[in-house]
Amino acid sequence: MSESRQRLSERARQRYDRAVEVLELAVPLARGVLTAVVLYASVVAASGFVILTAVVAQDPPGSWYTWFGTAMLAVALAAAPAVLLFFASLLREVVSLPAKLRALPDVGPAHARELAQLMRAARAEGRQVRLRTLPRDLIRLGRLLLQLHDDTPTAGVLLALVRIPMLVAVGFAFVAGFFEVILAPVVVLSVLAARTL
Repeated sequence: MSESRQRLSERARQRYDRAVEVLELAVPLARGVLTAVVLYASVVAASGFVILTAVVAQDPPGSWYTWFGTAMLAVALAAAPAVLLFFASLLREVVSLPAKLRALPDVGPAHARELAQLMRAARAEGRQVRLRTLPRDLIRLGRLLLQLHDDTPTAGVLLALVRIPMLVAVGFAFVAGFFEVILAPVVVLSVLAARTL
């Protein structure tokens, strides 16, 4: 009986190791998304700084309410890059997840079955991300992260990636950032035009 348990444990460990290898295949994609998010957040932050500088240069604050308005503008302009950079920090955790899972020897056998199913699904899809199966895979990964919550020290941080409020906030941050980038040259040109008149 103990020999069969040992074989099952070894098989579970092998499945776990193979599933971690599949997760490692997602690391380059996560790194690419991380780089893109950090670059976009940097451009949005620079655009917000340009807008704030142009507004202050055009009409320097003098009274307490103009200082308050300027501070509120600064907070509004900094919100999108702050959310994007927080999202980037969560993506960094995803990049480091395979190494952390390999370092946890007791987690593997307990969750090897679900990880093995994810691995088989990933191999069946040709190791490429497919948009039609992405929502289902994200739900399965989120469910697995919930199961790993007590076992994995980074699971609490990773759960934020699959929660709807976080995804909505990131979506709004991307849209708001786009408008900041578009608005920056318009504000600068308006200030320059007002000074030449």
